[in-house]
Amino acid sequence: MKRILAVILLAVIFFQSTSQLWISASFFLNRKYIAEFLCINRDKPEMGCKGACQLKKRIEQDKEKQEHSDVKSKEVLVYFLNNPIILQSGLPPDLQETTIPQSRFNSFLPEGYYHSIFHPPSSLV
Repeated sequence: MKRILAVILLAVIFFQSTSQLWISASFFLNRKYIAEFLCINRDKPEMGCKGACQLKKRIEQDKEKQEHSDVKSKEVLVYFLNNPIILQSGLPPDLQETTIPQSRFNSFLPEGYYHSIFHPPSSLV
């Protein structure tokens, strides 16, 4: 299941990143139809456009679509204080202030964690 999902995601990323290639390929495969029915300059054969105006228009639309589809990012600052924390909320008065002891945060630290800076033995230095 994971492999299928990975292949699908890779295919989506590949097709999205090569969208201009697919637009150009579609244009060259359907050039005759585009030149006859969709070209803006089809009434002026002396210009020699042959549908190139449509290709340019579609590529510009694709570029605009890619520019507007950027993911909005938001910066969030998170602070971790290694001190007891006092929580205040709209709870009843006997529960309004709660002190969380520092020992509760030690469960997040890996085993063998040392609180001081590690210094190698002086014989190795």
